[in-house]
Amino acid sequence: MVENYARFRYDGRPTGEPFETAEEAVLWSLRCQIARDEGARVVAGMGCVVRPCDPDDIGRLIRGLCKKKILNSHHMGILNRYGRRMAMGGYVGGNAPRAAHLWAQILSSLSPELQVRGVIR
Repeated sequence: MVENYARFRYDGRPTGEPFETAEEAVLWSLRCQIARDEGARVVAGMGCVVRPCDPDDIGRLIRGLCKKKILNSHHMGILNRYGRRMAMGGYVGGNAPRAAHLWAQILSSLSPELQVRGVIR
């Protein structure tokens, strides 16, 4: 079986429909991970829309930003909480402004890398 993901054309641009925003890409990646955690087998090319990357590619970018100390454990906690909610909005807690600020930092750190790779528009 030939898998249809992360295929790069000769011009270096990935195939598939890019995401509109970094938030959309991150939440998609987190949804895929949650589905795996619940026992689903995620198979590339089987969704309604073919994406320009694998969900793990976004996870690798996040881990790379952690290694470079651009993101820290506070960012990862917010990423986990918002990811489990499937959205940033509606965060309930005493640190809502701080959490929103950390979420914005995550997305602003990821956006340039995702744009260069053709994952977001």
